[in-house]
Amino acid sequence: MSHESLAKYLGAFPPPPALATPPLAPHALASLASYFGADAPPAVPAPPPESPPMVQSSADHAGARRVLTEAWRRIVKRDPTAAEIQAVQAIALHETGYGQLGPFSGSHNWGGVQVPGSQGATECGPGGFLWHDTTPRPDGSDERYSVCFRTYADDVAGASDVVRNLTATRPKTFAALATGDADRIAGAMYIEHYYEEHGKTPAERIARYAQALSRRAADVAHALHEPLVVRRGVSHGEPLLAAALPLAALFAMLALAHSGDEPEERSYHAPGTPLFTIPSAQAETGVDIFPTFVTGEDAKRYVNETDAAYQRLDQDIRGAAVPDDFKSSWGLHFDAWKKFRDDALKNAGFFNAKAVMEQTDRWAKQLADWRESFTKTGGKPVGPAPPVPGQGVASATASAGWIQVALLIASLFGLGYLVRGFRGA
Repeated sequence: MSHESLAKYLGAFPPPPALATPPLAPHALASLASYFGADAPPAVPAPPPESPPMVQSSADHAGARRVLTEAWRRIVKRDPTAAEIQAVQAIALHETGYGQLGPFSGSHNWGGVQVPGSQGATECGPGGFLWHDTTPRPDGSDERYSVCFRTYADDVAGASDVVRNLTATRPKTFAALATGDADRIAGAMYIEHYYEEHGKTPAERIARYAQALSRRAADVAHALHEPLVVRRGVSHGEPLLAAALPLAALFAMLALAHSGDEPEERSYHAPGTPLFTIPSAQAETGVDIFPTFVTGEDAKRYVNETDAAYQRLDQDIRGAAVPDDFKSSWGLHFDAWKKFRDDALKNAGFFNAKAVMEQTDRWAKQLADWRESFTKTGGKPVGPAPPVPGQGVASATASAGWIQVALLIASLFGLGYLVRGFRGA
């Protein structure tokens, strides 16, 4: 049969009727399930959004620590060290009581942050509230003025702005926070115009603020059962005094060597013998009056000894029934130690060995403080106490020739700095 004949043959039959399709309701799942007689699946509620941490009062130091830690991570993009977080918390407590004191209640303003350009204002727009502040006069009195202080959506937002003002916008302050030195922190904040304080001179104003920071830091450390790492007097001495010390040490040693009433243990200069020897009494007490030469391996050995003590205490704290806030604070400190440890073990060498050991001393001192705080909170440390902070290597010695050369060089540098200091005075 040809194609044309087949087409004619098929055309003789009518097309089949279209199948009827039931209409679908616009609400797809439930209507379709109902149409076919199936049960619709139960709706799964979305989890509620996690609320940001907040504080209940100016005495809620644990809540403030959680808020500031979250704020620090948002702004700095890493965890803070023990000194950094304690310093920032002391500042927030001193400035506005975590945004809870007086006119700051409900503002979430953690740092007394003002609206730029609003001094002398009589009203404030959205995002600010009107209050007053003071600026010091040269005679020590204060001049009062009106100003708008900022408001924030929540505590984390307010704390984040404090962290930003202490780090991203003030690099000197950011660097000072890590030292734990209240005087350096207060000085950097004053230089970078964070506060003005009361008093006749900048030195008086900085000292006032540093004293306030050390008190607030002590309150925070006591409440959180953590070592006090922010305090005054961390840095030792003024530059002029530091320059004079090598010269004074040389004169003292000369006096010891030539005095006529020395104990028999002290040897005197004779041909073929060293000019100076360490008195036995000083050797027993461990007083380091000579420039001790150590190697990079000495420094690394001391770091590893200290790290072993850190590891033991970390295991004790993790398994102890102590407050979570204590464990959290310890965790931040332990992480900071591990960063220092890794850097020290990688970079310690001949030229920085003594500096590494001195820095390790400070970490060892903080470890002893943490162990004591752990005991006071009810913890029971297992194993021996950490090594007493010191030079760490008892066998490190220096030859008499090196001692003489080092003292001579130190005296020349000291004399030069003294002359320069007196000329510039």
